[in-house]
Amino acid sequence: MEIAFGYFVKALVLPPGINLFSALFAILFLRRSARLRRVVTGVAFVSLWIWCTPFVASWHARLIESYPALDYTAPVDAQAIVILAGARKDQAPEYGGRDSIGSDTLERIRYGAKLSRELDLPVAVTGGAVFDTESLPLGQLMAQSLRDEFKINVSWIEEKSRNTAENARFLGELLPVKKVVLVTHGIHMRRSVQAFERSGFTVVPAPMGFSSGDHTTYGLFDWLPSVSALTACRAVLHEWLGIAFYKIRY
Repeated sequence: MEIAFGYFVKALVLPPGINLFSALFAILFLRRSARLRRVVTGVAFVSLWIWCTPFVASWHARLIESYPALDYTAPVDAQAIVILAGARKDQAPEYGGRDSIGSDTLERIRYGAKLSRELDLPVAVTGGAVFDTESLPLGQLMAQSLRDEFKINVSWIEEKSRNTAENARFLGELLPVKKVVLVTHGIHMRRSVQAFERSGFTVVPAPMGFSSGDHTTYGLFDWLPSVSALTACRAVLHEWLGIAFYKIRY
């Protein structure tokens, strides 16, 4: 129930949901105050445009992507590689209607497979089934993909967790080791490190899929709306919200 409620809240308070619902609220319930209706609608529109600009997306991502890429050519003090699950693809027709991993999960296991070869460390994957309609836990799907597509055998599969905090808690019960290289997207790394350290792990962050870029320019295209920029901004805001919630909840 808590997980489903969280999805509902995120749809309301994160862009573009908050912008659309604010504009709809103004149109439906602020009819007696034309000025206030215009202000609320205008703020909703302007803020949505801001969230859609690559400049703002890159700047926001830089604030939360505090861990640099792992230098795996230097000695790494770890005993295992942990790859966190992301999204899934339900009933993918190209895979015969079976569930498959989503694009962000694929990016994570691809990098995790590379690190496994470079560091010669065993791999653990973590991710369950959030909803009853999902046929297989994400951990199993990740292990299948690592084995079949990347020729990496997974040593530990955690398949009960539904969020990052549960990833850390259930892996803490499963893994016989506590020094881990943690693989997830750069935007997601800060919350992940905090969750795993609370569960007793010593973490070597291995972020990937950075959204901040090497530099920010002021060209025309940096201010034009982009779906990818909106996605990045939403992910950053989601992480700040998650960090605040985890401090209260866990």
